[in-house]
Amino acid sequence: MPDYKITKNCNFEDVYPGFSANSCSPEIIVPTFEGLLINTPPKVPLSAALSVKVACSFAFSLRRDLGVLERVENEIVFTVVDRETNITYSGKMPNMDHSIPSPGRSKKTLRREELPDQIIESYVNVDLVKVVRMQKKTGRYKVYATVSTFKSNTLDFEVY
Repeated sequence: MPDYKITKNCNFEDVYPGFSANSCSPEIIVPTFEGLLINTPPKVPLSAALSVKVACSFAFSLRRDLGVLERVENEIVFTVVDRETNITYSGKMPNMDHSIPSPGRSKKTLRREELPDQIIESYVNVDLVKVVRMQKKTGRYKVYATVSTFKSNTLDFEVY
């Protein structure tokens, strides 16, 4: 059985930037899974209001030191690569008030071994056009997300 499930026939119209789960959010099945997962539509029509949405799920142990100073959601780097030109666009989610604390960090000073042995799962949804500032043009692209030493699955999408 795989550690996760990514639904391909979901409605990305229901995905809004922020921190909520939705029908397109990758589902983490194995409770000990740690990492990032993304989902994006395979095809997006080109328009003046181009929006390429990504639903991201992530899970990390409270004991894991990700080496991030901010909240995890604000440290995830989304990267888009134009398959034809190899031009790379990348950016982070803008800071928002709804985020959860970074695993391994606390307002109190605790040693990592004093933290509960618990996996925290959360979600973040972004519009790649705004976050990575990719050009609004037709083409084939690949997208992935990273935080610390973790890299998500890589997905292909087309703007037509």
